[in-house]
Amino acid sequence: MRIRVLLNSDNIRILMAKKNMTSRKVSYKLGTTEFYVSQMLSGRRSPSPQMREKIMNVFGRRNWDMIFKIDTNTTGAVKVEEFYDTSTTGAVEIEKFQR
Repeated sequence: MRIRVLLNSDNIRILMAKKNMTSRKVSYKLGTTEFYVSQMLSGRRSPSPQMREKIMNVFGRRNWDMIFKIDTNTTGAVKVEEFYDTSTTGAVEIEKFQR
C-alpha cells in the first residue's frame, strides 16, 4: 500500500481566488513551474515535504487538513514517505509510514 499527500485542490483554488493568484503567480512564489503546480492541483503529482512547506508559507499557516489530504487509494510498490505536521510552529516530522 502506498500513502501519498495530495493538495486539496478545491480549497487551494478558493485560496488562490481570495488572494487573486493565478497558477503562474503561485508557481513563481513556490519556485517551480506552472506545469508542476497544475500536476499537483490535478492530483497527478504529490508535493515533496519541502514543497509542502513552501505551499504552507504561500497560503499562510492555515490548518494542514485544509490544504492537503491523504490519499491511500493507490496501488503499487510499498513506499516510505515523510509526513509533516505543520499545524504547530513550523514543520515537525511525525513519523515515516511503511507497510
